[in-house]
Order: sequence, then structure tokens, then C-alpha cells
Amino acid sequence: MRGDAIREFHKKQQFYRDLFIRTNEYHPTFPGTFENYFTIRLNPKALYQFYITGCQGNLNRKQRSVAGLLNTSINIQPTVNTFGLFLGDNFYPAGVTDKNDDKFRSQFSAMYSQNIFWFAALGNHDWNMQHWFNAAWQARKNPGISQLQRAMFQVDHTYLQKDKWMMPFHYYVIVTPSANLFILDSNTFYWDVLQQDWFIHRYEALNKDCDLHPKKNIIAMHHPLQTIGKRHTDAGHNDAKQYILPQYAALPRIPVNFSECSLNQLLLEKFKEIRKMDCWKIKKIPFQIDHVVSAHDHFLAHYYLTDLPETQQLVVGGGGGSLQDIHVEPELQSKPWKSEKIHGYLHLKITPEKCKFKFSKLES
Repeated sequence: MRGDAIREFHKKQQFYRDLFIRTNEYHPTFPGTFENYFTIRLNPKALYQFYITGCQGNLNRKQRSVAGLLNTSINIQPTVNTFGLFLGDNFYPAGVTDKNDDKFRSQFSAMYSQNIFWFAALGNHDWNMQHWFNAAWQARKNPGISQLQRAMFQVDHTYLQKDKWMMPFHYYVIVTPSANLFILDSNTFYWDVLQQDWFIHRYEALNKDCDLHPKKNIIAMHHPLQTIGKRHTDAGHNDAKQYILPQYAALPRIPVNFSECSLNQLLLEKFKEIRKMDCWKIKKIPFQIDHVVSAHDHFLAHYYLTDLPETQQLVVGGGGGSLQDIHVEPELQSKPWKSEKIHGYLHLKITPEKCKFKFSKLES
């Protein structure tokens, strides 16, 4: 069973790898090139801009308002080196049911500026990974569609060339001369050994020979590595079990007590494990994640991770979903942090010298 599952995942990865390197044919106006190993290399520029939001896909008044705020900002900027980035939960309540699903029109192309390309990550609702009752209800409404199909329909839509939607695989990396932006699928990263191996090898390849000019490394994914929302450590939230796909049940993994774990905790432990790997010392490549940009918690926040103190966590879950309460843990209060229960987006500027982040709130 284990061997069959691994072979199935290798086969799917190879299929999309072949599609990925042909993306230049599907989107000839894209300002960059699509290379092997799910790598997008943007054309050399002095400045790159990303407009970022997440947990937006519910077609309500707040999503429309945040989209209007984004469009106003985007349309007054030069768009050659400007991109959007969705951090997941792109389509509530359970993703899409076809690569031509009308949600791509009503909740994307008709709502967000089509003057720029929009990169996207997958959220738990895009996979229909949610409370078991809600997940079962959504599955009954479309009995012939698996969780994996729901997720990959968002990838498949990229290759239809209908709009500026850009999710060429469920994980990939965007490369600029001074920064690497890893778009990960946090819903499956802990279990998916293929995704983990890809991340480790891409990090190594993109950061070697950078001693004189170290690059910034940014991870964008749906789940924060440490949460100050309703799933915070002391809340006893144990949602890890809802993220186990049948395909992953056969893959190697670290045994954990699911009744006591949130997925946030598992992801943090996995990245701590990766940081301690011997390969970084042997190859003399420092492993450092400078920023993690996530959603899942429905508010805006930034703080430094307790167990990875060099890493800044930015939370941009204010794209339109119902706002959630903030629970700041005591160990965070002695470090620079800020949070606000409000809708809005994040503006990222990447220059040769630094990465600059700025929140914009809906009411401001």
C-alpha cells in the first residue's frame, strides 16, 4: 500500500511538472519564465510588489470591499512588476468542483483587477479539510469529487488561459534577484515527503553561492507556524486529524497524538526539524526563513515566532471571512508584535536592499 501511494504521488507530480515548464506557452505575456522543479523566475527589476490577502472567498460584502481597496491601490501603480497573492480559502465553503467552475468568474475575475497576475496558495477549505460534519456534508453534495480533485481543479484552471489566475502547482517558488518566495501547501506539507524534499532541495539550490549577497527567504502558505488566534497552544485545539488524506495515510510520518495537536504545531515542529538537518552545516548554507506570510486566522497581525526567533510571522486573514478573536500568548508580549481584528491586505515591496511590508486596513 505504501509503495502504491508513493508511486501515485510521483506520477501526479511528473504530470504537472511537464505542464509547468510549458506555462510560458499558456501565458505568453507573463513577465518571467517557468523553469524546472516548479520554479518561476521573474524578469530582473529593481522593485517587485505583491498585494496579499487570504480567507477571502465567500462573495460577501467584506470581500467586495477589500477587493475594491486592493483594486484602487493596484490600478494607480505600474503593473509590469506588480502581482497579487492569495493565501488560501480562495473559495468557501469547499473549494471548486470543476476547473471551469463559475466561482472563478464571480469570486475572482469579476472582483479583482485583471491588470496583474494573481498567484495563489491552497487553504483548508479549498481541499474541503474542515470539521468532519461540514466536510461530509460538502462531500455528499458532490459525491464523485475527491478532496484531491477539488484542490487540483484550482491548479488546472491556470492552464485554461481564461484570466490572470496563477496556481501552476499546489507548491512552487517565485525567484527574484534578492528574495525567494516559497508558495507552500501547508494543508499537506507535514505528510507530503515529496513536497518536503522539493522545498529542501530548492532552498539549497537558490541560496548556495550567496555569501556576499544573502537572499531573503519568504514562505507564503495558508497556516501560520504559530497562531495567536482561536487555535493557539493553550486552546486545546486538535484539528490535525482533519488534514489526513487517504493517500497520505500510507506515507512515512512522525507518530503524534492527534487528540492533542493542531496543524500549526505540527508545521512548526517540521520546520524546526528541517532547520536542524546536517546538510546545512555540511554544505555551509545557513537555513533561515525571514518571513512567513499566512492567513487562516481571520485578522491582521505580525509577531516573531517563539521557537524560531529570527522569523517574523505575518497574518493576513482579513480578506473577507468573518473576523475571529485574537488570543495573544504571554511569551509574545515581550517582543515586537501588533494585531488587529479587522479586514484588509498586506503590501510587500522587494528591493535589492530589503523586503518592506505594509498593512492596509479596510476602515482606514
